[in-house]
Amino acid sequence: METKYNYIHIMKKGFLLFLLIIATAFFLFAKKKRSQHKMTLSGIYTLLEQMNNSHLMFVSYPKTKITIDEQKSTIHCYVGCNSIAGQFKTKGNAIAPLHLSVTEMICPELTDDLEEKFISNLNLINRFTYSEGQLYLYNKEQLLIVLKKKN
Repeated sequence: METKYNYIHIMKKGFLLFLLIIATAFFLFAKKKRSQHKMTLSGIYTLLEQMNNSHLMFVSYPKTKITIDEQKSTIHCYVGCNSIAGQFKTKGNAIAPLHLSVTEMICPELTDDLEEKFISNLNLINRFTYSEGQLYLYNKEQLLIVLKKKN
């Protein structure tokens, strides 16, 4: 009888140990999965595409630089001439309207309205997604701006 009691006792301990190992593995996997999906806006980007006359157009001006600091909730941009700066607030993947300030320099070398359209689009964004090094900025379901993160 005593050996049967020891056997059951050992089985209970073994089963509890097994459950503990499974629970630990599940917890570590879930934690890793959450950290992989933790999206951060912070970084330095280039302007890849933007809405222009109801069409998403590729931007061929390589000197664009958009710096986003999520902790400070700030954005600083250069897309060809003026400095653009502002603040934002996010909740999930929603972003509150940006409060932008723009310098007013005259830049005759820029013949297109790249900067003007960028500022106009930036003022309309209200949500974002991030995938594979690219930040997508939307107004509701309409994609307005695509930024590519610099390495």
